[in-house]
Amino acid sequence: MGGSEEQLFFGALKSNGAAWCWGRNGAGELGNNNVIDSSSPVAVVGGHLFTVISGGEAHTIGLKTDGAAWCWGRGGEGQMGNNNVINSSSPVAVVGSHLFTDVAGGQYHSLGRKADGTVWTWGDNSWGQLGDNTTTLRSSPVLVIGNHTFIDIVGTYRNSAALKANGEVWTWGQNGGGVGGDNTTTPRSSPVLVVGSHTFSQITQGYRAMAALKSNGEVWTWGQGAQGALGNNSETDRSSPVLVVGGHNFISVKGGALFLAGSYNSSFFLGLKAGGQVWSWGGNFYGQLGTGDTAFQSSPVLVVGNHNFVAIGTAGNSAYGRKTNGEVWAWGENTNGKLGDNTASHRSSPVAVIWTV
Repeated sequence: MGGSEEQLFFGALKSNGAAWCWGRNGAGELGNNNVIDSSSPVAVVGGHLFTVISGGEAHTIGLKTDGAAWCWGRGGEGQMGNNNVINSSSPVAVVGSHLFTDVAGGQYHSLGRKADGTVWTWGDNSWGQLGDNTTTLRSSPVLVIGNHTFIDIVGTYRNSAALKANGEVWTWGQNGGGVGGDNTTTPRSSPVLVVGSHTFSQITQGYRAMAALKSNGEVWTWGQGAQGALGNNSETDRSSPVLVVGGHNFISVKGGALFLAGSYNSSFFLGLKAGGQVWSWGGNFYGQLGTGDTAFQSSPVLVVGNHNFVAIGTAGNSAYGRKTNGEVWAWGENTNGKLGDNTASHRSSPVAVIWTV
């Protein structure tokens, strides 16, 4: 699971599909029937087995093998999808008998993709992030308009994005900093095409920045460039894609968000290479770049420790890597214990989560 919002918790699946979460739990986002923070993993209640879980700022959405979506945590904006706006500290079913093949959490909204490629959304819609041509809150799923067929979805701070089989990326929502990638900063309540005739294979979002991976290993970014988030040796906002510098070849890319209460927000990104190395760039106030310090980087730098990871993820100001043996390592912000190392100390280099997937 990953997220790019001001997310102070994290979760992961065991090989049998059981979900475990750790960190902040003020709205029940750990799914263990209480609202007590935990600095080590706790089991989500109900005996549910999921194939995918994804987190928003304070809620989690899980997908079961039968295609049903379940949510837990903050529900005040309708992001539970169960026709109300009430928090839930244990999983509740998304209404409507929808069958999804993928799910994703935005800040206060949720997304589900069906086998036919249609995307359905629910929750906060203040900036059009549900893509239904309105700004009306929805507590049950509505269809993203435009007759689009997508193969991947992501949600983040007041925005959503989706990838088509032909490599096109389409976005909708607030468009702050140009994260919509359509050469404007105009909010969009229905999908618009990212400009440039690019062909991408994977997408991810930070705070108000987005990254996309090409089949040749290149990463292209757009949106807010503060603290080097775009990885192009500058801090300039870009409303159309620019190439991350350094000639790197990545196999996966993940975005996170740097939130400083009442102060400053930016993004950071992780890139995973075939050999298991992780490189990072962008904001680094809490050490989320994993470089052993807290200096921001406007071009990719290597995460320290000679680790070999097979998967990477983020949660707000924190980053995670999973090894072949199932170990999870974490770095960055550790408020509410979301690094899972039984402490609340921020970490600028990877530490082991006290649990194995």
